[in-house]
Amino acid sequence: VTFEIRNYPEFKRVSTPLSLGNDYTLENMGTALLELSSFLVLGNNVGKELSEMTSPFVMEESEMWIPLPRNFQSCPLETKDPLAIKTTPARTAAVLSFKGICTNPEIKRQTKILLDAVNEDLTISMSSSTVQVMQYNAPGTLPWRRKNEIAILVENVDVVDSTDESPVEDSVNTTAVGVEVRTLETSDEGVVEEFENIEKLENDVIMSSGTNETHSETAVENGSTADETSEK
Repeated sequence: VTFEIRNYPEFKRVSTPLSLGNDYTLENMGTALLELSSFLVLGNNVGKELSEMTSPFVMEESEMWIPLPRNFQSCPLETKDPLAIKTTPARTAAVLSFKGICTNPEIKRQTKILLDAVNEDLTISMSSSTVQVMQYNAPGTLPWRRKNEIAILVENVDVVDSTDESPVEDSVNTTAVGVEVRTLETSDEGVVEEFENIEKLENDVIMSSGTNETHSETAVENGSTADETSEK
């Protein structure tokens, strides 16, 4: 299992309560995401100011939130109920990435994978039991192309600087101070099976697309032949 240790600076976010708590259903997530996107993209705020949509949208402790754009970090927009502007303090998190759709069983499974990995790493310890679920894609994105992350706050970590020359963009539209990638040799057949199924599904779609194109070309050729015969 490969996960990252990320060190985040303080930033501001806009949040809205989730009517069904941390329930990963379309009904629960869709309503909250619509409120947040309307706040930025449609100008549903006190000043009616428009801005671009940020990512990811995060579910945490019965709330969904998104980071405020950089240009509003120092001068946040005024909200309308039930939205609220909040400050997220600087923190360090263990982060696990995964593909697919966020459902209640899948979030439970991915959380266990990350918790097991953190507990096996003797250099870190959990500083909070809060779990953050981050989603980066629009609802209609195909499952195998979706990017999701589970994050757990940790402490007692000496985070090393990234070896990249460019700053690392973190998951909340700010710049991470440091990122360290850690890999633990653990057995998780479910994860392997999941990625195999995703790869097979993607290949099936590609093959199906190729077959449809072949049928189309054949139909065109047959049509041309028939036209030539009728002319003769």
